[in-house]
Amino acid sequence: TAPFTVYPVEYYYNGEARLATIPDWNRFENGAIPEFSEAGLEAQITELRKTYDRAYILMSVDQGYEDRVKDWLESHLQRVEQRQFSPELDLYVYRLRYDPPPNAAK
Repeated sequence: TAPFTVYPVEYYYNGEARLATIPDWNRFENGAIPEFSEAGLEAQITELRKTYDRAYILMSVDQGYEDRVKDWLESHLQRVEQRQFSPELDLYVYRLRYDPPPNAAK
């Protein structure tokens, strides 16, 4: 969830799914990392639901809002998997939808 966690993941990631941060941060624009808001998180998840059936949330260094993110996800989505890589580095997988995304291969 900490936006700067994306750097090491991008370095090793080879997949097709889009990588995003919470809050969504375009690091190619000038300015600070956007502040977290629950309304922004809900909007971000709503957009992801249009394309993806699962969200892989990598929780790392707590930026002061990690518990709020986890609480929101736990109360609005179904967690289907969890894995701890090391202290303060956890992966949570949440189901976003139950039908196949419209662009899914048949």
